[in-house]
Amino acid sequence: MRDNRPLRIWLIDDKPDDRRLARRAIERYFTHAEVQEIGTLDDWQRALTSPLPNLVITDHRLHWGDGLQVLQTIKSRDPLCPVIMFTNTATEQIVLDAFRQGLDDYLLKAPQHFPLIPITLVNTLKRARQQRAIHQAEARLRLLHEINRHILRAQTPQEVASAALPLLHPFLQSLFLVVVRLGRQPDNGHVLAAYGAPENELNACFQQSHFPHLLETIRPRTHPFPPPFMPADLPCIQRLVERGTGAVTVIPLQVEEHLLGLMAIGWRSRSEARGTLIEVAAQVANQLAIALHTTHLLEEERRARHIAEALQRINLTLSRLLDPQEVLEVFLDEVAFLIPYTSANVWLLEEGQWRMKAFRGYERYNLAPDWAAKMKVGLEEWPTFRTIRRTLNPLLVADTQRDPLWVPVPEIEAVRSWLGVPLVVGDQLLGIFSLDHTEPYAFSDEQVTLVQSLAASAALALHNASLYQREAQRRHALEAARQAALEVTQALDVDKVLQNLLLQVTNLTHTEDAHVFLYDAEQDTLRLGAAYYNGAIQHHALYPPRPNGVTMTAARTGHEILIPEAKNTPFYTPAWGDWNGSIVCIPLKTRDGVVGVMNVAWDEPHGYTSTTLQMLRLLADHAAIAIQHARLVDDLRQRLREMEVVGTLASALRQAADSTQVAQILVQQTCQLVEAPFGVLLLIQREDESPGPRYRLILDTQHGLSPNIVGRFHKVDAEDPLIQLTLQNEAFYLQPEALPKSLHALLVEQTPRLRQVAGAPLLPSVGESIGLLLVGRPSAEPAFSDETLRLLQIAAEIGANALQRTHAYEELHASFLQTVLALAQAIDAKDSYTGNHSQRLAELALAVAEEMGLSEEQKEHLHWAALLHDIGKIGIPDKVLRKPGPLPPEEWALMKQHPAIGAEILRKVQGLRPVARIIAAHHERWDGSGYPQGLRGEDIPLEARILAVVDSYSAMIDERIYHPAIPHEEALEEIRRNAGKLYDPRVVETFFKVLEVNPPPISIPPNPPSRSK
Repeated sequence: MRDNRPLRIWLIDDKPDDRRLARRAIERYFTHAEVQEIGTLDDWQRALTSPLPNLVITDHRLHWGDGLQVLQTIKSRDPLCPVIMFTNTATEQIVLDAFRQGLDDYLLKAPQHFPLIPITLVNTLKRARQQRAIHQAEARLRLLHEINRHILRAQTPQEVASAALPLLHPFLQSLFLVVVRLGRQPDNGHVLAAYGAPENELNACFQQSHFPHLLETIRPRTHPFPPPFMPADLPCIQRLVERGTGAVTVIPLQVEEHLLGLMAIGWRSRSEARGTLIEVAAQVANQLAIALHTTHLLEEERRARHIAEALQRINLTLSRLLDPQEVLEVFLDEVAFLIPYTSANVWLLEEGQWRMKAFRGYERYNLAPDWAAKMKVGLEEWPTFRTIRRTLNPLLVADTQRDPLWVPVPEIEAVRSWLGVPLVVGDQLLGIFSLDHTEPYAFSDEQVTLVQSLAASAALALHNASLYQREAQRRHALEAARQAALEVTQALDVDKVLQNLLLQVTNLTHTEDAHVFLYDAEQDTLRLGAAYYNGAIQHHALYPPRPNGVTMTAARTGHEILIPEAKNTPFYTPAWGDWNGSIVCIPLKTRDGVVGVMNVAWDEPHGYTSTTLQMLRLLADHAAIAIQHARLVDDLRQRLREMEVVGTLASALRQAADSTQVAQILVQQTCQLVEAPFGVLLLIQREDESPGPRYRLILDTQHGLSPNIVGRFHKVDAEDPLIQLTLQNEAFYLQPEALPKSLHALLVEQTPRLRQVAGAPLLPSVGESIGLLLVGRPSAEPAFSDETLRLLQIAAEIGANALQRTHAYEELHASFLQTVLALAQAIDAKDSYTGNHSQRLAELALAVAEEMGLSEEQKEHLHWAALLHDIGKIGIPDKVLRKPGPLPPEEWALMKQHPAIGAEILRKVQGLRPVARIIAAHHERWDGSGYPQGLRGEDIPLEARILAVVDSYSAMIDERIYHPAIPHEEALEEIRRNAGKLYDPRVVETFFKVLEVNPPPISIPPNPPSRSK
């Protein structure tokens, strides 16, 4: 129902959206409300220049001030102007301080509370009007007391009349004055005061039977005494006559249309009743009527004030309470001070039924201590409750024995009158407050109204406390859920994530049954991730998921399934037996889909709350993300492990000099990587035989077994399981019994308790499989895992490529050697006088290099340089090479180019560039007199210095076309003499050591001598 009365409201909030929502809620109910929005300091200052509104609504935290300052400013101007604080930033202490400073009401700012603003305004305005009425009444009483201080000092009608008559009597000089007050009925009244004659005589004369006639006087009127409507023979009248009474004036005591009574003035004669006196008497009567009316109002006001103060105190007390149960208990205690009752109770609507939540006065019935706490009533069970629920109005059963709505309660049959009042906030029925009494007609209409007002205050306080409690519980639950989510998400292992999840779930929901199943969408399968029951983490499910059961349905659909009662669900299974608890199945979902399902069960129906479900959903969301992260971390670890395997294996394989070492390192490193005690490398050779192809498995390399098994081979058919698995080009598991018989027997002989074998084909990047890598474990070792298989696959791929490269290199190297040797032989054939000259020169040079401690790489380079040192002579014409005698300058210059020509030829070959450097300098001399560059000393490569000594020696002892051979001793002497001049002294010294140990044989060239150096 809307309120159409004009109303001015100030809405103070620096948030436009909040002002808009609040204004919409106000104007929807108060159709004629004038709402002035105040959002800035300028708005506030302008507003203060105008009259205060009917009501002020203010936020607490404002960017230009705060709500307490607003409250102080408003109350300083008008203490009765109602102020409501609508905020979500004020602490409890701030709210309490605000109430101490005069705050009229407080409403927590939240989206769901904006609709409550009109109700709060209605209640606040109602209280404000009551307070203002009291204030105005008090002000009016003070004013009347000041104006009429001579006649209105009394606080009761008797005192008023008794104070007025002595003041009026001397002025009128009448015989007597009487003030009669009417009762509730026309024939009910009594004399308040009498003056000038005995009161008992006046009481007898102005008795109740005369009131109807007296009331006919609606204006002052003078009658002869005794008047016609009074029996003249009454003793009291005779005595008044004897006292000289000849006339009586009757003046009504009336305020507006309300006749309060009358004032009678006794005269000696009618002539004394002059008009001026009657007028004064009428004015006094009017004053007296006002005074009587005022005292009557004061009585009513005192009672109303007492009730209002009680209501205000109760409202304030209840509004400060934050616990709903405490609100009910305090409410019942406060009601007892205002309304007498035998017993009272509060019923709240919970889960579709009425539950007694608080009570007073049942001790006298000698009931069981927990009787009231167990009281539950169906919504339609009691007609009284049904009527109140339908009408939302109070219901009074004045006499329970006569009202058909009353249903007796056996334990409390003494109830004779009953009053029920709904606890309503807006249109929401929270509960029913009921009073009963052992006497019929114990509650008046006034009390019904009072109880209704009290119930409204209690309902609002209960609603606010419930909201606060729910909000506090929600905050606590969310904080607990947040902490639980942190615990869940901190783990980087899926199993640990699931265990943490269930521990947090059972801790927050107080359940003893929770499971998590992981879902494989591709396979449409569920497997247990973790379980909690019997007070601990378990590794077996209480009830494994059924193909079309609730868990599988939740996984497939991705929708939460809530089962309030197990027996009332299509998912019920006889395996549950008599169990009728409640279950919630929450899918664990990521952007990629459902990764699992969390089942939480309670032993009782409806064992969950909305807050519990919210927490479970929050944890489920975090758990799904944590599972995804854990899987990513696990995948990353696997990739890092694989990279480590690649790096370790590649580093180890780089140290191998040939394919044999590659195979040995591969098997050894693989066994270490997969933690296998032994491993073998089998080479596969295909043999085309009838009726089909067969394969020869050659055991090439072993680790952890006897060396004697190397070289053995095993012939198998193409259908052999080992061959089939190898041709699939993927790593595999294999039971030992599935191996070829001869290979199985061999391995079992070496490892009697062989349990499991894993293998991977040696498949290079290019080409077909060249073999097979097998590892095995005995029964005492754990079985191979999928990670092991992955590592084995990587090792096999790396090893296969390494073996392929090594084989290719060895073949290329062998071909290269053959080419070089053929080239050296061609040179010797062109310019040789002794057979195999370059080979002998290479052997002698290597002997010197070995003695001098050169590296293997240096010796290899020197070896090739010795074989090819004269390759440049290919570019020298034969007529120059074979010309006897000294060469003319132009031919000698041509001859000196052969080292450079040879070096240029070899530089074009990648592997011979270091050799080219030696050949280019093998005719350089220690003192710089050599050619082609004139290098000297240490600038000449050491290998070239060695080759220079050996080549010079060979040239001396060999017979050349341009000089005869000299003896060995003379050649040595010549070299010794030129040590330090033409030759490196250290090389010469080493050369002599070598010749002492192994003197060279005398060479006689088979061919005609040719020109040398």
